[in-house]
Amino acid sequence: MSDRALQSPKGVLFHFVYFFMMLFAICFLIVSSILFTIFYPNVALAKIFQNEFYRAFILTALPQLLCQAVFATRVLSVWQKKKAV
Repeated sequence: MSDRALQSPKGVLFHFVYFFMMLFAICFLIVSSILFTIFYPNVALAKIFQNEFYRAFILTALPQLLCQAVFATRVLSVWQKKKAV
């Protein structure tokens, strides 16, 4: 992505909102799984994560969060360069 695209407020806002939505989704998944095992102790946590949806979601969401974090650091470095000029 070019530096000009990084300075676009709508583009930057979209990526930050997407990052926090993915982070919230992963936290919600983990918390709901823990609460499920507390209220239904006869079902192991491993059985929950054997579900195809949970595995696919976790395996695809974590790399996306990593990419968004790298993007956020690049945005901040571009903004710092812009302020320095």
